[in-house]
Amino acid sequence: MVASTLTSFAQSYKSQPISEAETYLNGIFYSIPQTELVFKIKIEKTTRTKGVYSESAYLLGIDNASLNSGERYRIKSISIQPKGIANENQQYFISYNDNTKIELTDNGTLRSISFDKNVNTNDRKRPTQNMDFPKHRPQKDDRTNETEVLNTESVFEQKLLQQGYLTKHPFLTAQQVVAEIKHLREQQIKILSGEVEGTYINTTVDFMYKQLDEIINGYIALFTGTQTITEEEYTFSILPQKPIIVEEDLLLPICKFSKENGISSLNSKNEDIKIIARIHSYNTVKDLAVKVGEKTSSKDFKNKTSKTGIGLYYSVPEQVDVFVEYGSEVLSQRPVKLSQYGFVTTLVGGNKQIELDPTTGAILKIW
Repeated sequence: MVASTLTSFAQSYKSQPISEAETYLNGIFYSIPQTELVFKIKIEKTTRTKGVYSESAYLLGIDNASLNSGERYRIKSISIQPKGIANENQQYFISYNDNTKIELTDNGTLRSISFDKNVNTNDRKRPTQNMDFPKHRPQKDDRTNETEVLNTESVFEQKLLQQGYLTKHPFLTAQQVVAEIKHLREQQIKILSGEVEGTYINTTVDFMYKQLDEIINGYIALFTGTQTITEEEYTFSILPQKPIIVEEDLLLPICKFSKENGISSLNSKNEDIKIIARIHSYNTVKDLAVKVGEKTSSKDFKNKTSKTGIGLYYSVPEQVDVFVEYGSEVLSQRPVKLSQYGFVTTLVGGNKQIELDPTTGAILKIW
């Protein structure tokens, strides 16, 4: 019974700061993550192409034809996604026994610690003396445009070319086009009345009528112009740092936007309005941080850890609200936990299985 108790409380892993790391032991480096905010902005782009005969649209009784080509943009949606990245200022070395399995994320932060008697010791990661964690700038302006290149040529004009009408009549005047539209509409009437040979089958009638309809619409587009709507997606990320006065909201620009220019980077030389991320902290971990700090600086705690060591360093994140604003309009909002707004503390005794949040470094489950 005594032997069983000693086994259950045996140290299976131990963590040390980089400066104190005993790297001759079996172990790996890990980092407590910082929480990055990733913003995916979807934009709707409307491209307006002027008609060839827009000035003569009155011949068709059209009085609202566009006389100019151009583009207009609107924001469809903005998503906010937290992401954990390594913190080069919070790096540790964890040594562990043969039955301990350590799982890291791709960023070098801890995901879980578990025990497995069947772990093959040859498969374990060995100590790495020169572990380089990904470095990250405080603010990153990586803009990704996933939109395909837009072909501004009229879709209807392409169909006219395919049908051969523009090839047959490359120099039609506006009056001739109006006459051609009239002629095609007369042909549609003949198809519906059964005067055209082969139109006694309903499917044939429908097909021929629609074909002529497309050609007519193509001709009309020469007067009215065309409008094409596409979607663009941009990705920006920022790494918010805790302000000196936590009670004051932190304002961080993401990018610029206007209805005329769409999305542009912050260093673009234009007068477009900035899209801002506003971070409001509730400062809920302030008192807890003070209590934990008092405990970890006590003589009893230092005596205990000098014998057992620190099992794990982990994060206690802070709850914040993230708002995305454009002028006076709130475009998106989401509650998020930020590790850099909280504090780092320790778990004494490396004899528990742990599951951690890869976004914040907080303990999700312990057993």
